[in-house]
Amino acid sequence: MRRFWHRYVASLTLGVRVLLLVLAVLYLAAWTGKISRSYDLYGWLGLSPSAFWKGRLWTVVTYALLPAGLTDLLFSGFMIGWLGANVERAWSRWGLWSYCALTAAGGGVAKILLARFDPSLITGPAPVVYGLLVAWMRLSGHERVLAWFGGETTVFRVGLVLMALSVVFLLSSAGWVNASIVLGGALAGWLYLSLRWKLNRARPDYPVESQRIRRLEL
Repeated sequence: MRRFWHRYVASLTLGVRVLLLVLAVLYLAAWTGKISRSYDLYGWLGLSPSAFWKGRLWTVVTYALLPAGLTDLLFSGFMIGWLGANVERAWSRWGLWSYCALTAAGGGVAKILLARFDPSLITGPAPVVYGLLVAWMRLSGHERVLAWFGGETTVFRVGLVLMALSVVFLLSSAGWVNASIVLGGALAGWLYLSLRWKLNRARPDYPVESQRIRRLEL
């Protein structure tokens, strides 16, 4: 177990470390404010559809920076560390952060659209975790891994199993509205990656001739 955690921590990239630090600091700050009753960070950063339409537009993203509880901090932090490091290595630090903001906004928009069914305030990075899971499936989908449920399979299939199990758990424990919110993050990530792939395919390829080829042709 010690070796596992050592390898896990060593694999974390700088951008992921910053995200995890922000989650931990904001959780401690929100907990301190709640205990002391001196300020309400959840009310300021959490997403409430009614407050959003009254001008707190930033909450469509900032809710994801504030874990809903200690369990959310630990689980979501672990998943962001594992999945986010792979995404950052494939893209860049800013690419990771902007993608996380996009998936957070996807979950936030889903919450606003479903406000009539559940107008309560939400916090937590679950939509970002689902978005990162989608990115891992799209970027490394054909890689072979040894699955814990037996045998060797692809990253894409492991991702599908994880997502299906998570959705079933959310439906049974948190309801279909919360399940739809986290899936909003996954959908935003999938649409972004599909658009990015199409744009890359549409770019013309410009062959670059080397000086050696030119000499051979002469």
